[in-house]
Amino acid sequence: MVELDLKKITAPDFTVSIRPGMPSLLVLDETTVPSIYWEPREPRLNRQELLNELKGGADIKGVTLSNPEPVLSVRTK
Repeated sequence: MVELDLKKITAPDFTVSIRPGMPSLLVLDETTVPSIYWEPREPRLNRQELLNELKGGADIKGVTLSNPEPVLSVRTK
């Protein structure tokens, strides 16, 4: 569907559509991520907090959002 640039297919008993996906977190360099995003135990990134901040428009060294992948949605009637 993506290659044919089809956004929606409708049939009597179902509909298939392509919608934009959600960007995911890509960690480019863990050593440059600010310490507030590390959880206090074995060093581990708080990926959910990073993702929320990036989606809110924050510019954080060492991470970025991926390009969203299309999502196939099928609905039955």
